[in-house]
Amino acid sequence: MLIETFTLPDDGATRVAEQVFDGHPDRLSDAIAESIVQHAVARDARAVVQVEVMVDRDWCALTGRCAVSDVAVSPAEIERLVRSAYTRAGFGVPFCAATFGPGVFQGPAPAALEIVNRIRLEVLDPVERAVRELSDDQCIAIGHAEHGPETDWLPIEQWLSLRLRDALVALCARRRELGAGPDGKLLLLLERLGDGRWGVREVVVSVQHLAAASVVAIERAVRAEVRRVLVTEGERLSRWFVEPEGEVVVRFNPDPAIVV
Repeated sequence: MLIETFTLPDDGATRVAEQVFDGHPDRLSDAIAESIVQHAVARDARAVVQVEVMVDRDWCALTGRCAVSDVAVSPAEIERLVRSAYTRAGFGVPFCAATFGPGVFQGPAPAALEIVNRIRLEVLDPVERAVRELSDDQCIAIGHAEHGPETDWLPIEQWLSLRLRDALVALCARRRELGAGPDGKLLLLLERLGDGRWGVREVVVSVQHLAAASVVAIERAVRAEVRRVLVTEGERLSRWFVEPEGEVVVRFNPDPAIVV
């Protein structure tokens, strides 16, 4: 699973984590690159894949190198992987016809996507393949374990922000009458309480939506889903996290000028 997250340094009193939805350009680019890596490794466990991806509206550009043994990955395979990533992210899925009319969807349609593929698709040299286990330094992982198995050893702010992200992505995909698209972002701010546990100070959520959509309806659905997730996780993680008793402070699609 790809995790697009950002956590500010722990000052002992507050923690912040960021998550983006599947249709966010950062996550979409990562998903395309990851699908190419997985496809190549399935063909050859010692494949060399070094790709860069850039997306802009209905245009996607790729560069780098992909080398596997025997038969090179074809341009047609790369295009299929790119279009599939857009489809999985929710692009091209029609909105509720009763609300917005027939044929209304969040662009770009994966089939109409313009793909500029500059990846060098090669057959891997046997000598390079033979030394991959001895010279491979393409993966550097830095992290730390915290809290417990209930959070898969993720820090509490990252765990909660991931649960919120997944719930809101599912909400936008399930409630097509809302007109919410696949792109979005959230920020979760926790504060340490007097008993040492963590509580929610506020949640900032931005969701892409159709111009004709009801912002009030989307905000109500988002607020309800945020509260549901936090209450559920509060029951599970009561050793570290205190579920909200009253209304959760949720800033929905706020003016960037007032978000500090």
